[in-house]
Amino acid sequence: MVRGTMLTVVLALVNVPFAAMGAASAGSGGGGIADKGSAIDQFLLGGAKGTSDVAGAVLGYFGNRFLDLLDIVELDVGFGLGLKAGVEYGVGRTTVGMVESQRFGLDSRQVGTWFEQNASFGIFPASLLFAPFELVRDADEPWHSLAVIGFEMGSLGAERTTRKAFATNCILYREAEMAGPIHQRPGDIAAVGGEVHLLIVGARTRIKPLEIVDFVLGFVGIDLNPVLAHPQGQDGGPGVEMTRPETIRRPGGQ
Repeated sequence: MVRGTMLTVVLALVNVPFAAMGAASAGSGGGGIADKGSAIDQFLLGGAKGTSDVAGAVLGYFGNRFLDLLDIVELDVGFGLGLKAGVEYGVGRTTVGMVESQRFGLDSRQVGTWFEQNASFGIFPASLLFAPFELVRDADEPWHSLAVIGFEMGSLGAERTTRKAFATNCILYREAEMAGPIHQRPGDIAAVGGEVHLLIVGARTRIKPLEIVDFVLGFVGIDLNPVLAHPQGQDGGPGVEMTRPETIRRPGGQ
């Protein structure tokens, strides 16, 4: 049985190697940066100067459908130190590794480059070998650790990602924690995909089912983007997720 303290233990354990990675990269760069968006971004959102109200509305409608389509996919490559292999299959994740890399590509409508640190652990189905320790988890250590780390955390899969130094058209989030199918950004819940990173280079691909729902509902005027955004962005916090390039904040409020 997975107890209420499980997620706290999981995130604490993942944070240990992650903190070491952060200390090693303390001098590697500053916070997130996002510019006001290209002319293409503004054109897609119906903001191009010289268009009529009707033409602007049409461009805005189809531009937002295109952005909703982008939201479905994450596809990027990373260059930096690390070793990781993992898959996500909707209901969970089997993934082990630590990576610190400069990434290039897209994550939903976030397109460009950013610096990322990632630590993950999940060994399902090998974790099933630790299931018997659930019966004696309250007896003493090390049985408790074998049950929590080996079976519970190993079956669910946990991951933490920190991003900074953005040169992108928007920012989805700066920090996020994941456990099994759950992701702190609701749009990434129950994703399907995989990642491989070998020493200095790697790639990640991911499909997001809830963003597919948003894309389909968008054709009838239903917008789920506010619901699917990272919670840090709902109050204008550090993980703010922007949909219109002209509203993106610069560091220092510029």
